[in-house]
Amino acid sequence: MNKKSLIIITCFSSIFLGTVALAQSWSPSHENRDRSYSIGNSQVQRSTINLFEEDLRSPHYLRINTSSGSLRGEVQLNNRILSNLNRRNIEIDLAPVLRRGKNIVEIYGENSSVNSSITLEFRGPQTRITQRSSGNSDINQILLINVE
Repeated sequence: MNKKSLIIITCFSSIFLGTVALAQSWSPSHENRDRSYSIGNSQVQRSTINLFEEDLRSPHYLRINTSSGSLRGEVQLNNRILSNLNRRNIEIDLAPVLRRGKNIVEIYGENSSVNSSITLEFRGPQTRITQRSSGNSDINQILLINVE
């Protein structure tokens, strides 16, 4: 085996292992989980939520609040924009737009005030998740909502 072939095999192995690691980190689970990791200067918080389809007959609110300033950014569901973040308090009922299977809700943006806190809450009849961040005014959240 020559040196060029060895380098190509090493590159493909690295790509494959990275893809497997990414696929494993997105695998559905039957328990709610939280994870965080960093991308650049921004902290990413990821939570997994499991719901039953009949639960969606009741409202399931996503609330995003900041203690000061106003938010600028977006809320997306499965790569589709649900709402722009353009004020201090946002509330969206996700029940009508969630579908059976995996739903990925991405919330990202920034706050105009540096010294404030941002609170994200997902709340339904049987579910409540609250996450708060302060100091850094960026929000970068991923909610993986599995509907069975």
